[in-house]
Amino acid sequence: MRKFMSMLLAATMVLSMGLTSVAAKVKAPILRVDDEHLTIISEGKKTDYEMKESEIFLKKNGEKGIAVQFRDKKNVKKKIALGEVRSLTIEGELDRLVLPSTFDQNYKITIHEDAEIERLDTNGKARIYVEGEVEKAYLNTPHAYIKIVEDGEIEKVYAKDRKSINSESSSGVKEFRSTGS
Repeated sequence: MRKFMSMLLAATMVLSMGLTSVAAKVKAPILRVDDEHLTIISEGKKTDYEMKESEIFLKKNGEKGIAVQFRDKKNVKKKIALGEVRSLTIEGELDRLVLPSTFDQNYKITIHEDAEIERLDTNGKARIYVEGEVEKAYLNTPHAYIKIVEDGEIEKVYAKDRKSINSESSSGVKEFRSTGS
């Protein structure tokens, strides 16, 4: 009986390590925007949408997920659930990207090196990594976190103070404007 239990425990450990390594290999979904055309690449599937405007609002989907909200060509609000993921990569050109207050520090949004975002609004604690370009970033909470990586750049940052900005590049933020107390 003891030998059987030891073998069962060993098999359970091997199986759980295998599942963990499979889960770790799942890539974060990608949102690619070109004018008013949105492509979502998730779990090997590519889905295309036409948007009225190049504006995306990220929402919380359940306890662990992300949903993408936008208006289609007919001005109908669309909400696309990406499943139980907490990471997302943004590529291409986008007029506006809004992150909700419900995103905590376990959510990671990467602005890819080829991305250009005119306006970024963050209302929560999500970790935002800027590898590309952001014209204006509005950090609407003292808990906002933006890290400028490598050649990433933000033209203007509007925030209460500079504590929310973490930069690996000395030229990462061109201009900072305080929004007061």
